[in-house]
Amino acid sequence: MADDAQLAPAWAQWVEDNLTDGAAPEDIIQGLIEADVPPARAQVEVYRRHSRRLTAERDALAAICDRQTQQWRHGPQIERRATPSPPDFFAHYVAANRPVVLTDYTEGWPARRWTLAALAERFGHAPVDVTLDRESDPDYDMRHQRHTHQMPLADYIARVQRAGSTNDLYMVANNRNADRPELAGLLDDLSLRRGLQDRARLKGCVALWIGPKGTLTPLHHDTCNILFCQIVGRKRFTIYPPHTRALLHGARAMYAGYDPKAPDPRHPAHRATPCVLDLDPGESLFIPIGWWHHVESLDVSVSVAFGLRPSAGDGQQPAAGASGRPAASP
Repeated sequence: MADDAQLAPAWAQWVEDNLTDGAAPEDIIQGLIEADVPPARAQVEVYRRHSRRLTAERDALAAICDRQTQQWRHGPQIERRATPSPPDFFAHYVAANRPVVLTDYTEGWPARRWTLAALAERFGHAPVDVTLDRESDPDYDMRHQRHTHQMPLADYIARVQRAGSTNDLYMVANNRNADRPELAGLLDDLSLRRGLQDRARLKGCVALWIGPKGTLTPLHHDTCNILFCQIVGRKRFTIYPPHTRALLHGARAMYAGYDPKAPDPRHPAHRATPCVLDLDPGESLFIPIGWWHHVESLDVSVSVAFGLRPSAGDGQQPAAGASGRPAASP
């Protein structure tokens, strides 16, 4: 086949079908080369079609985002309700990527009796990682490792109790304190009886926050579904749906380039309307993957959150390579 020859219609359709099935462009190119298509021509044929598909997908997704943004121009509406059955929860909220406040999920938990003094008495000896000197760094959350120090929990709680209102110290999720064996007793205070978590799969999926009034978590989205349970004090969430494309302007990794606490009218997200809700003690917020949220502690606060991971085998395997080659020559 000459370098400038066109693919036969059957092979052109073979390329399209394999792209649709999710085969890697490199595998499709290799399939063409094995069928005697010159390598340069194979690359042009596949990457041209692949690029066209990506552009069409981008434009379609942008149109969907714009329609949803217009539909929710007054901000997302987040339902508050009693905890549904697990099948209803996973069907109506997890699968639908829809946030919800569960007003009674923590009802009956021994953790509802937590106080800072009680935690210090029970677990004060436990070493914990905490972040300090956060206010010296505009990227304190993204660079939390630079601010991480270890100390006994009792010493940290004493700092929180005398701190007043500040964002300078915080026990954040990335420190993985809930996985420490010295704090294993904390999990016994979480009555996971409603079937939304599998206790056998909690390791690495539980986060513990303890901090003074005034702590801030910058606007970001998470990479898994989160069930955030407020135990002590109140937290204020400022929430934007994932289709808020304006928040991608200036974003780094999962952090937005926009601060709703100090809004910049020049930023395109300034025109987006968030949902602002206060999470009271005992309430739980389901935050689906991709939903942007900024969090502010309105009081001295203790929170627990769970990453809701799919069961093993739930994911679909990507196509291993190009397949279904036509009998005709290219």
